Amino acid sequence: MKWFRYLSLFISIELYGMGLVEYIHQALSQSYEAQMLRDNAKLSKLNLSSVVHRYDVVVTPDSALSIDEYGDRVTVGLQGSQANTYGGKIYSSLSTTQSKSTISNRREYSLKSSIGYTQSIFGKFGSQYNTLSLYKVKEREKLSKIEIDEAKKDIVFWAISKYYSVILRREQIAIYNLATKRAEHNYNSAKAKQEAGIVSKIDVHRAKLSYLSAKRNEQDALKNYKNALSEATFFIDSDEKRDIFSEEIKKVSYRFSIDWDKIIDHSAKWKIIRINEDILNREIYNANRDMLPDIKVDVKYHSYSQDDRFRDSLEFDNKSWSLSLSSDYSFDSNDEEIAIERLKIAKNRIFQDKKRVRRVIKKEIEELFNEFENIKETLNIERLKEREARESLNVAQIRYERGLSSNIDVLDAESNMLNAQISSAGALVRYNSAIFRLAKSLNLLDADFVAEALR
Repeated sequence: MKWFRYLSLFISIELYGMGLVEYIHQALSQSYEAQMLRDNAKLSKLNLSSVVHRYDVVVTPDSALSIDEYGDRVTVGLQGSQANTYGGKIYSSLSTTQSKSTISNRREYSLKSSIGYTQSIFGKFGSQYNTLSLYKVKEREKLSKIEIDEAKKDIVFWAISKYYSVILRREQIAIYNLATKRAEHNYNSAKAKQEAGIVSKIDVHRAKLSYLSAKRNEQDALKNYKNALSEATFFIDSDEKRDIFSEEIKKVSYRFSIDWDKIIDHSAKWKIIRINEDILNREIYNANRDMLPDIKVDVKYHSYSQDDRFRDSLEFDNKSWSLSLSSDYSFDSNDEEIAIERLKIAKNRIFQDKKRVRRVIKKEIEELFNEFENIKETLNIERLKEREARESLNVAQIRYERGLSSNIDVLDAESNMLNAQISSAGALVRYNSAIFRLAKSLNLLDADFVAEALR
């Protein structure tokens, strides 16, 4: 039921509000993307169980009914088989047949049983050769888990971006609201001074234009905030229309340690290429084994009885066994040789890719660190600009109140103050996002990392 589905979300909204970590947990459990990941994980397990089932005992019915002008025939029985990982298979069958002839008007009963074992004893013998398909499915399940883990990190980062978008827009509303109040105060002050003959009417017009611009900016900020809130709640599949987020923008901190070998080993790109290399090595092994001749041994034991009385037909009168050897080899090995050459080309490509991936990983991490340092310095500059803008505004207001200047200096200072506050808030969000983006590239980003960084 829908109310039950959102029970945890309702509790967090009503009692505490939703912090960033709680929002991430909601995204990992309720978002459409998270649901798709769960489905993909189930499909991966189904693929594995399907291949493993090849080595289970398989039992099939062996029943038939036939009627023609010479009589009727009914057969009831079972067939069973089980393959092993060494290229062999044991098989057996048991069936009873009842037939009646319209010519002799005689009914006969027969019972058949057999058990046998077939095994490759040379080229295609061995677990390593015969479990290639099982090995590939297991390795591809590892690839699927890696892709799912990477997709979870994407969800976490998307959740962070959407959450901060709401918080930033909400803070911008507060900034624009204060700017509107200051603009309104300046407008009223200009009107009073103009009525007293202290300033000219142009000061009133400038103050009014500034006030109207501030009102428009506040309306735009409110629209942007509603859009961001809608995006954030839609992402976690919620119908909540109110602001469910409780936090302000806080500067996060985390000290990253650089161990290139460890970073590369934990990189998804490196893990994927290593798994593909392992699969390719197994395929090369099988391709080389296919070049060898193979001998298949088939041992079979038969039992058979027939009588016109059912009870007597249950005693096997005829017993026999057979042994057969067959060769599975062709003097035309062109296809096998081409397959081996293709695999060698693929192996060389992976060898080149491994060297390239190491460089790419290091290059990406270094670029992200450089970007982070640049954003960090930008944040410091924006905060200094905000401080200077505030002091400049105070000086301009004092000079205006004393009649030492027109309100154009105040309005310019107000504009600089507003821009500095907006830029400072945006720089803080970009700084936090840069840390989380770097953590994502270092394979560290999850809800626990975010919680630790926010402490």
